[in-house]
Amino acid sequence: MGDASFFLNALIMLVGGIVCAFIAHHKGRNPLGHFLIGFLIPCVGIVLILCLSNLKEEKDRIQKQESQNRMLREQLRQEQIKLEALRHHTTARLDTHDQKLGIESRQAGLTPAIESGNAPDLLPEGGSEEPLDWFYLIGSNTQGPVSRSTLKNLHLAGRISDKTFVYRNEWADWKEYGKAEELS
Repeated sequence: MGDASFFLNALIMLVGGIVCAFIAHHKGRNPLGHFLIGFLIPCVGIVLILCLSNLKEEKDRIQKQESQNRMLREQLRQEQIKLEALRHHTTARLDTHDQKLGIESRQAGLTPAIESGNAPDLLPEGGSEEPLDWFYLIGSNTQGPVSRSTLKNLHLAGRISDKTFVYRNEWADWKEYGKAEELS
Protein backbone atom coordinates (compact mmCIF):
# COMPACT_ATOMS: atom_id res chain seq x y z
CA MET A 1 0.00 0.00 0.00
CA GLY A 2 2.92 2.32 0.77
CA ASP A 3 4.42 1.67 -2.65
CA ALA A 4 1.09 2.37 -4.39
CA SER A 5 0.74 5.66 -2.56
CA PHE A 6 4.32 6.56 -3.43
CA PHE A 7 3.75 5.81 -7.11
CA LEU A 8 0.43 7.71 -7.06
CA ASN A 9 2.17 10.74 -5.51
CA ALA A 10 5.02 10.49 -8.03
CA LEU A 11 2.49 10.24 -10.88
CA ILE A 12 0.58 13.32 -9.62
CA MET A 13 3.86 15.23 -9.26
CA LEU A 14 4.98 14.19 -12.77
CA VAL A 15 1.62 15.09 -14.34
CA GLY A 16 1.62 18.43 -12.44
CA GLY A 17 5.13 19.21 -13.72
CA ILE A 18 4.24 18.28 -17.32
CA VAL A 19 1.02 20.34 -17.25
CA CYS A 20 2.89 23.35 -15.79
CA ALA A 21 5.69 23.02 -18.37
CA PHE A 22 3.16 22.76 -21.23
CA ILE A 23 1.18 25.84 -20.13
CA ALA A 24 4.40 27.78 -19.44
CA HIS A 25 5.70 27.00 -22.94
CA HIS A 26 2.48 28.30 -24.56
CA LYS A 27 2.63 31.48 -22.45
CA GLY A 28 6.22 32.19 -23.49
CA ARG A 29 7.69 31.32 -20.13
CA ASN A 30 10.50 28.96 -19.08
CA PRO A 31 9.08 25.39 -19.27
CA LEU A 32 11.89 23.80 -17.21
CA GLY A 33 11.46 26.14 -14.25
CA HIS A 34 7.69 25.69 -14.24
CA PHE A 35 8.06 21.92 -14.60
CA LEU A 36 10.06 21.91 -11.38
CA ILE A 37 7.46 24.09 -9.60
CA GLY A 38 4.65 21.84 -10.90
CA PHE A 39 6.57 18.72 -9.93
CA LEU A 40 7.29 19.87 -6.38
CA ILE A 41 3.90 21.48 -5.66
CA PRO A 42 1.56 20.33 -8.45
CA CYS A 43 -1.73 22.08 -7.52
CA VAL A 44 -0.06 25.36 -6.52
CA GLY A 45 2.17 25.25 -9.63
CA ILE A 46 -0.79 24.80 -11.99
CA VAL A 47 -2.76 27.63 -10.34
CA LEU A 48 0.33 29.86 -10.40
CA ILE A 49 1.06 29.34 -14.09
CA LEU A 50 -2.60 29.88 -15.00
CA CYS A 51 -2.55 33.23 -13.17
CA LEU A 52 0.60 34.50 -14.91
CA SER A 53 0.25 36.66 -17.99
CA ASN A 54 1.04 35.42 -21.48
CA LEU A 55 4.43 36.89 -22.45
CA LYS A 56 3.93 36.08 -26.13
CA GLU A 57 0.72 38.13 -26.27
CA GLU A 58 2.37 40.99 -24.37
CA LYS A 59 5.34 40.95 -26.73
CA ASP A 60 3.04 40.97 -29.79
CA ARG A 61 0.99 43.84 -28.30
CA ILE A 62 4.15 45.87 -27.60
CA GLN A 63 5.47 45.27 -31.12
CA LYS A 64 2.14 46.34 -32.65
CA GLN A 65 2.09 49.45 -30.45
CA GLU A 66 5.67 50.36 -31.44
CA SER A 67 4.84 49.84 -35.10
CA GLN A 68 1.77 52.03 -34.81
CA ASN A 69 3.80 54.68 -32.94
CA ARG A 70 6.41 54.71 -35.73
CA MET A 71 3.66 55.08 -38.34
CA LEU A 72 2.03 57.93 -36.38
CA ARG A 73 5.38 59.70 -35.91
CA GLU A 74 5.97 59.50 -39.66
CA GLN A 75 2.47 60.85 -40.36
CA LEU A 76 3.11 63.69 -37.92
CA ARG A 77 6.44 64.46 -39.59
CA GLN A 78 4.75 64.52 -43.01
CA GLU A 79 2.00 66.81 -41.70
CA GLN A 80 4.63 69.14 -40.23
CA ILE A 81 6.40 69.28 -43.61
CA LYS A 82 3.09 70.06 -45.35
CA LEU A 83 2.27 72.71 -42.76
CA GLU A 84 5.69 74.35 -43.18
CA ALA A 85 5.29 74.37 -46.99
CA LEU A 86 1.82 75.91 -46.62
CA ARG A 87 3.21 78.50 -44.22
CA HIS A 88 5.93 79.46 -46.70
CA HIS A 89 3.40 79.65 -49.54
CA THR A 90 1.00 81.75 -47.47
CA THR A 91 3.79 84.06 -46.33
CA ALA A 92 4.93 84.56 -49.92
CA ARG A 93 1.38 85.35 -51.06
CA LEU A 94 0.89 87.79 -48.20
CA ASP A 95 4.22 89.43 -49.01
CA THR A 96 3.14 89.78 -52.64
CA HIS A 97 -0.13 91.39 -51.59
CA ASP A 98 1.71 93.64 -49.14
CA GLN A 99 4.04 94.69 -51.92
CA LYS A 100 1.16 95.32 -54.31
CA LEU A 101 -0.50 97.56 -51.74
CA GLY A 102 2.78 99.01 -50.55
CA ILE A 103 2.19 98.09 -46.91
CA GLU A 104 3.85 95.84 -44.38
CA SER A 105 1.08 93.92 -42.67
CA ARG A 106 3.51 92.08 -40.40
CA GLN A 107 4.33 95.30 -38.63
CA ALA A 108 0.87 96.84 -39.24
CA GLY A 109 2.45 100.11 -40.40
CA LEU A 110 2.28 102.00 -43.70
CA THR A 111 5.37 102.13 -45.88
CA PRO A 112 6.59 105.33 -47.53
CA ALA A 113 5.53 103.97 -50.94
CA ILE A 114 1.84 103.89 -50.06
CA GLU A 115 2.04 107.29 -48.38
CA SER A 116 3.58 108.86 -51.48
CA GLY A 117 1.06 107.11 -53.74
CA ASN A 118 3.61 105.29 -55.91
CA ALA A 119 3.43 101.71 -54.70
CA PRO A 120 5.11 99.31 -57.16
CA ASP A 121 2.92 97.01 -59.22
CA LEU A 122 4.19 93.56 -58.22
CA LEU A 123 1.39 91.43 -59.61
CA PRO A 124 1.14 90.54 -63.30
CA GLU A 125 -1.02 92.88 -65.38
CA GLY A 126 -4.44 91.80 -66.64
CA GLY A 127 -4.92 89.05 -64.05
CA SER A 128 -3.07 86.52 -66.20
CA GLU A 129 -2.76 83.05 -64.73
CA GLU A 130 0.99 82.50 -64.93
CA PRO A 131 2.32 79.29 -63.41
CA LEU A 132 3.71 79.61 -59.91
CA ASP A 133 6.94 77.78 -60.57
CA TRP A 134 9.67 80.15 -59.33
CA PHE A 135 11.40 80.10 -55.95
CA TYR A 136 13.93 82.50 -54.47
CA LEU A 137 16.13 82.69 -51.38
CA ILE A 138 15.95 85.42 -48.77
CA GLY A 139 18.80 84.67 -46.39
CA SER A 140 18.57 80.91 -45.91
CA ASN A 141 14.77 80.77 -46.34
CA THR A 142 13.19 79.54 -49.54
CA GLN A 143 10.34 81.77 -50.74
CA GLY A 144 7.72 80.83 -53.31
CA PRO A 145 6.33 79.49 -55.43
CA VAL A 146 5.70 82.73 -57.34
CA SER A 147 5.11 83.60 -60.98
CA ARG A 148 7.82 84.88 -63.31
CA SER A 149 6.18 88.32 -63.41
CA THR A 150 6.04 88.52 -59.64
CA LEU A 151 9.71 87.60 -59.41
CA LYS A 152 10.62 90.30 -61.96
CA ASN A 153 8.52 92.85 -60.08
CA LEU A 154 10.25 91.92 -56.82
CA HIS A 155 13.54 92.63 -58.58
CA LEU A 156 12.30 95.96 -59.94
CA ALA A 157 11.06 96.96 -56.47
CA GLY A 158 14.48 96.17 -55.00
CA ARG A 159 13.26 93.34 -52.78
CA ILE A 160 15.65 90.95 -54.52
CA SER A 161 18.90 91.67 -56.38
CA ASP A 162 20.86 90.23 -59.29
CA LYS A 163 22.74 88.13 -56.72
CA THR A 164 19.57 86.59 -55.22
CA PHE A 165 19.39 82.87 -55.93
CA VAL A 166 16.34 81.72 -57.91
CA TYR A 167 15.13 78.26 -58.88
CA ARG A 168 12.65 76.46 -61.15
CA ASN A 169 11.78 72.76 -61.06
CA GLU A 170 13.19 72.35 -64.58
CA TRP A 171 16.63 73.40 -63.40
CA ALA A 172 19.24 71.15 -61.86
CA ASP A 173 20.43 73.81 -59.40
CA TRP A 174 19.85 77.34 -58.10
CA LYS A 175 21.06 80.32 -60.22
CA GLU A 176 21.64 83.96 -59.48
CA TYR A 177 18.78 86.16 -60.69
CA GLY A 178 21.13 88.14 -62.96
CA LYS A 179 22.34 84.93 -64.66
CA ALA A 180 18.88 83.45 -65.31
CA GLU A 181 18.15 83.86 -69.03
CA GLU A 182 14.39 83.52 -68.51
CA LEU A 183 14.40 86.64 -66.33
CA SER A 184 16.44 88.91 -68.67
